[in-house]
Amino acid sequence: MSFESFGQEQSPSKLHISCQPCVHPQYLTMLRHLHTTALENFRAHLDQSLNRGEGFATSVRSCTKSCMLEFDQGCAGNVIFLN
Repeated sequence: MSFESFGQEQSPSKLHISCQPCVHPQYLTMLRHLHTTALENFRAHLDQSLNRGEGFATSVRSCTKSCMLEFDQGCAGNVIFLN
């Protein structure tokens, strides 16, 4: 039985239940990767800003904004809906 014929025979809720165990761990791995990358970038950018002589609060704000934007962009193409 091909995946396409399997999908046509199953109700959406059954497909959701059967796909969720396969998809969810990979989704969590992707989120963990994006989180780690954002944290590493935040640390590096904060160190660079502080070494340039920028104020702490200003550096934290700009680094937070930049890293959150990168995280959001990384998540944008990887959205799944798990109910």
